[in-house]
Amino acid sequence: YMYYPHLVELTEIEAEEYIEITEKISNCARGGGFDDESEDNQILQKLLMKRARMLGTASNKIKVLKEVVIPYRDSFFNLFYAGDGIVEGERQIEKTCQLLGRDPEVNMKIDRFTAEESTKDRRIVLERFEKKVLQGIVAIRCLDEGIDIPGTQRAFILASSTNPRQFVQRRGRILRNPSRDEHKIAEIHDFIVIPPSFENAEDLSPKVFNIERNLVKKEMARFAEFA
Repeated sequence: YMYYPHLVELTEIEAEEYIEITEKISNCARGGGFDDESEDNQILQKLLMKRARMLGTASNKIKVLKEVVIPYRDSFFNLFYAGDGIVEGERQIEKTCQLLGRDPEVNMKIDRFTAEESTKDRRIVLERFEKKVLQGIVAIRCLDEGIDIPGTQRAFILASSTNPRQFVQRRGRILRNPSRDEHKIAEIHDFIVIPPSFENAEDLSPKVFNIERNLVKKEMARFAEFA
């Protein structure tokens, strides 16, 4: 497969929120020694989930997706993995569907594939996808395992966890046996979050610098696996 990483900068407001949450995580975990049921551990898990959701739904991802997807607006067999977090007051999956299906510069035929749709509706979506009635499917997590989608050629991964199992499963959704499939090369478009480009980066404190460096290291783990 061909792997295309696309860098997405956090806004300065998002970067500040990321630093704030990370500092809370650090303070919460510093004591250590609490069990899984403790209140401290529950707070820690909520903070980790909040930070992961914020990264998954970084607002600039929709802007970058538009730039990336326009050359593919006439193509078929596209998967879009969105997140369920909020982007500027709206869920990322809704923003993604609006961009792909309603933006006049993109205007693709797409449908959703989430836990909110019934089993029957999801089956219909897959049938329409395979028959090239739809050009793409926008999913959150329902396509991660157990569902085979013949013909899929490319995936756009807007939201991904740091769990290697998840992104390996997502890669598996588009890989094909070259001896049986005319489309021998699949494509993965990965949206990698990085800190914003500060005008005076040298003014960052060592603590903030290390927090931002760790953000990049987390994203690079997925990049390294795919690459």
